[in-house]
Amino acid sequence: MALSSAAHWRPGPAEAGRQAIPSGPFFGPRLTSVILVVFFVGIVSMRLEWRSGELRALVYLGLVAVISALAVLRLAARDARGGAPLLYLPVLLMGAYASVYLGWLGFLGAAGGAQTDAGAALRVALQSLVFSGMILGVGMLLVTPETLRGLRTACYGYLVLAVAYWPVSGFDFPYQAFMSHKNAFAPIVAFSAFVVLAVAKLERRRLTWWENLSLVVCVALLLLSRSRGMMLAVMAAAGIWVVWPAISRTRMGMLAAFSALAAASIAFPFVYLSLGDLGLASYEGDLTGSVYSGRQYIWPHYMAGIAEAPWLGHGPATGIDGMVSGSVSRFADLVDLSAHNQWLAATFEVGVVGVGFLAATLLVIWMTFRRGRNDPFVRLAAAGFFAVAGLASFEVSLVQNNMTTGFLSWLIFGLGLGRIRLMEDRHGGR
Repeated sequence: MALSSAAHWRPGPAEAGRQAIPSGPFFGPRLTSVILVVFFVGIVSMRLEWRSGELRALVYLGLVAVISALAVLRLAARDARGGAPLLYLPVLLMGAYASVYLGWLGFLGAAGGAQTDAGAALRVALQSLVFSGMILGVGMLLVTPETLRGLRTACYGYLVLAVAYWPVSGFDFPYQAFMSHKNAFAPIVAFSAFVVLAVAKLERRRLTWWENLSLVVCVALLLLSRSRGMMLAVMAAAGIWVVWPAISRTRMGMLAAFSALAAASIAFPFVYLSLGDLGLASYEGDLTGSVYSGRQYIWPHYMAGIAEAPWLGHGPATGIDGMVSGSVSRFADLVDLSAHNQWLAATFEVGVVGVGFLAATLLVIWMTFRRGRNDPFVRLAAAGFFAVAGLASFEVSLVQNNMTTGFLSWLIFGLGLGRIRLMEDRHGGR
């Protein structure tokens, strides 16, 4: 089908109710609903405060198994309507990103005397393949109001428990509920808001009083979490939602928006660190008591390391151990010298060459969203995309470190692409 036809496709009234399964390879509504709830419960279970290492590993392996099964079924299915390229290109690019990490285990590991961590290289490569599998597998799920209602119910349950747990915690602030860290709690709260909005947008109706109350609760919990990165990400999402009709009108508009995002991601560490020099923020404080939370000590060392090996990096999980001394050492036990920035971490390890594959994956997904630019769910997924990409400038959130955010991020990407596949299938294919 022509691009213009897909972009201007609008669902009929039946979109708000039970629908016939389309002709392309999709899972049925009930199975889709179950899979989404399983994903959500699994992601939450990975970072519960009282979870053991064994439980986390078991849940992680279970999610990997489900994703792998979905991906295999997707590869075995025939897509007569041409939806395959829509999903396969991001998968191939993420596969290339994984291969860069695997390459460090071979001849690249000898370059510059790098101290490559084989276990870390395999871990990041596996995560990259798992997330690419999510694009394939989630792309087979029906993205309709019916299939998202079960997930919305699970999100409601999470929000109710989070609110009820606050008095139990002694009214903690910052608040992370029953999760192991606020950077696991805040993304789940933000994702819950995304799901609540998604159902309403798919049904093309106004929010109910309960949905409005749920969003107010989400905002309150985000403020209580004091997760600066997630609050900035939500503001980025709101901005994209507003300007989406304008930027999605042309390919140049989409490219300009992505270019602005890339430029902002590159400039952000420099601008953020300069706040202290300008007297707009204090460099003093510990990991929770300052604006920087240790980034003022860590980021300069990552930047210096990138300047030393910009193209191929220093190798997986080399971090900045052994390269720093003094003030940063007092935070080492708490932050493991994490970059707290996806782009600094990836560029330090695999250089511009490696991180280019990750950036290209995001570019392809972003440009693909234009194919459903008039659909409210795709518009919401595009806003979620910018939230995820914005958060990557504040945390290692796409791959490699915070798996809670990683799973949720790639789930949003997959659902957005799956929605476009459903639109194009119903409209007659390409």
